[in-house]
Amino acid sequence: MGVSSESLSIHTLPPYEGWEEFKQRIDKSYQTYLAVTHASAIKSIAIRYINKISVSTDKINNLNDYFTVYPVLPNGVSGKISGFVYRTRSIYEDIPIILTVTLSDFPVPVGQTAFLLDLEVIQEWIENPLDVNDALDVLNELKNRETHVFESLITDRTRELFNVVK
Repeated sequence: MGVSSESLSIHTLPPYEGWEEFKQRIDKSYQTYLAVTHASAIKSIAIRYINKISVSTDKINNLNDYFTVYPVLPNGVSGKISGFVYRTRSIYEDIPIILTVTLSDFPVPVGQTAFLLDLEVIQEWIENPLDVNDALDVLNELKNRETHVFESLITDRTRELFNVVK
């Protein structure tokens, strides 16, 4: 956890305990933060998930076996991609929530291939800050959007790597 007079950051590392348990830890930390700082408004809330996805090199033929978005070589260029970073930033139309998606390769030992799938979902209230009592509802909305994006970016083959087949 990271704390300052205007910031609260709560982290978790593998093994991920699941959203419900993590949300309870967030709520407890948030209530403690409010009691100490007496904050009355919030300027931004963010959720960020960094997923490391490892696959045996001999099982990788195409990135589209694992992801629904991926870099491709231009038409007429023969060869294999040896490294990449795919990044998009968008703003939802219904609520001004910023979504940043980064997919990249990740250095690992020979015989393995790994990818980072980094999802960040942010909502800001610069001119008209959010009341602190509404923060956890916003957090749930951001988490729902992150989950939807994650599920739309991976394939069933990737879900098998997480032992979560839907």
